[in-house]
Amino acid sequence: MQTSRAPLLPEPARKLAAWCAVALLAAGVAAVFIWLCVVFKAAVTPVLLAILGTALLGPLYRRLLRMRVSPSPAAAITVLAVLVVVGGATYIVVAALVETGDQILTSLRRAALDIAEHFGAAGTSLEDLAENARNLLEKFGGTAASGVISGIGVVGQMLATAVLALLLIFFFLRDSDRAAGSLRSLVPAATGDTA
Repeated sequence: MQTSRAPLLPEPARKLAAWCAVALLAAGVAAVFIWLCVVFKAAVTPVLLAILGTALLGPLYRRLLRMRVSPSPAAAITVLAVLVVVGGATYIVVAALVETGDQILTSLRRAALDIAEHFGAAGTSLEDLAENARNLLEKFGGTAASGVISGIGVVGQMLATAVLALLLIFFFLRDSDRAAGSLRSLVPAATGDTA
């Protein structure tokens, strides 16, 4: 003879516990995904930039395709357009900084003198500041050199990321129709468009 035992927890508490377990599992999966993105940021960053660039440049690419340009040249023209726009913007900013560089230095010198006069700090003439800077450079020259080297490394990493992102944009634009078809073929037919 079997006796049915009453559950330890009422039904609403069991449902809440199940949903809490699902939430914890989802949070754990999200945490592992974020950790992997941080660990592999050298590869993830160009891919994310390429996805964003592809989404932003899609209309130009599709317009070129409507003008009967084949996919590879259309993708190349789109990437070149990005290079021209970014290069032009960089040129304008650098030219403006070079053109106003003397004014910026004069303003900085004037600000340093005004601060020295206002606070009455002794030994803050430009000559004293230059001598102190030279002494610090002699004392911490190795540290400064390693800082310069690490700065060059950061610039190199940024350039490599940009080049990789541009190459990925080219291939994402050119082969996006094939990628969408591949995704549709992997899932059931009813959910292909959603996927």
